[in-house]
Amino acid sequence: MRHIAWRSPLAACLGAAVLVAACGQGSAGTAGVTAGATSPPIESPTSGPPTSEPVVTTPAPTVAPAFVTAPDGTAVVELGGQGTTLTAGDDAIWVVLPSTLRGGREVLRIDPATGTITTALRDLKVVDGPSHAIGVNGSIWVSSWNLRTVTRYDGVSGDEIATLEVGRDPLWPVLAYGDVWIMNYRSGTISRIDPETGVVAATIEVAAPGDGGPMSLEPGGGLLWTAAPNTPAILAIDPATNEVARTIELDGTCRPGVTYLRDQLFVGGCGDTTIIIDPETGARIGESPFPMPGLTSRLETGDRVWMVSGDATREDLRLAAVSAATLEVVDVFSTGVGVPDWYVTGAFDSVWVNSGLFGRILRVPIAALPSP
Repeated sequence: MRHIAWRSPLAACLGAAVLVAACGQGSAGTAGVTAGATSPPIESPTSGPPTSEPVVTTPAPTVAPAFVTAPDGTAVVELGGQGTTLTAGDDAIWVVLPSTLRGGREVLRIDPATGTITTALRDLKVVDGPSHAIGVNGSIWVSSWNLRTVTRYDGVSGDEIATLEVGRDPLWPVLAYGDVWIMNYRSGTISRIDPETGVVAATIEVAAPGDGGPMSLEPGGGLLWTAAPNTPAILAIDPATNEVARTIELDGTCRPGVTYLRDQLFVGGCGDTTIIIDPETGARIGESPFPMPGLTSRLETGDRVWMVSGDATREDLRLAAVSAATLEVVDVFSTGVGVPDWYVTGAFDSVWVNSGLFGRILRVPIAALPSP
């Protein structure tokens, strides 16, 4: 149920998930790790500007009833505002609304089966910049780009539990191997958070600091794979040691993004093709003529791997089926969602698309995708 979310190149620079480097420059850095040193939670400050001010103290009200399902099996649910992010948690889809008619930022929980939306957190007061949310084990974790923090909230009451310091410009939370992982875009690090204890268990260096830090994070083969636009390499983190266990060097011109499918690495950002690499040996298996601006992770149907195509000259986001045997594009599915403002993720046996400006979520079940 892992995923990689992706947004348009311009918006990606502001904290959305991408697999092909769309922004950032710099030289490659040396991977390292700061492990074992535990960072205690930082309780709400007694002075200075608050990091957040959640208002919800009771179970969230329902704000949208359910999906509206089309004859082709796709479904749409209205958000009631312009959704800015899209994340898959352990049992739901999570969206942050930057502002609504009801007040400040809201965190919405979407039931993946019914499309029912509940307001999990309301009126979050954060500094300008993207926020991302994910629900894990009864808690809601919200990252704040400019505050360099991740805040934990009670999933029932909405009360703030603790605020953790992470790195510069934290991106979306990723759930993998039982923990919450945060890519710190401008620090070139990844923070690992233990959701049981609520502390930062390790901070792992994976890229040079500055623009172009880590923007891909994907579990596979017992490791956690990451890539950063400013570092032409694919790195694998061993969750047992919190150390970089494997490095696959790429051409110096690459600004890579990566995902793990069918025991292979799919790497974009190295030209007009997608490179397929053996994760064990680092050897190049082949290339697909389909350039990879983004992928839906763990989305496979038969011998097909589904990629995301964002073409700014088109009026809709397309999903392309690539044959695992030939690496050729064998089918295309049009979502009808306009380019360039969107987020996409693969989870719960579906593709999920946040249409951004249009304020709606599209669900495309695997059953609705064309099959051979």
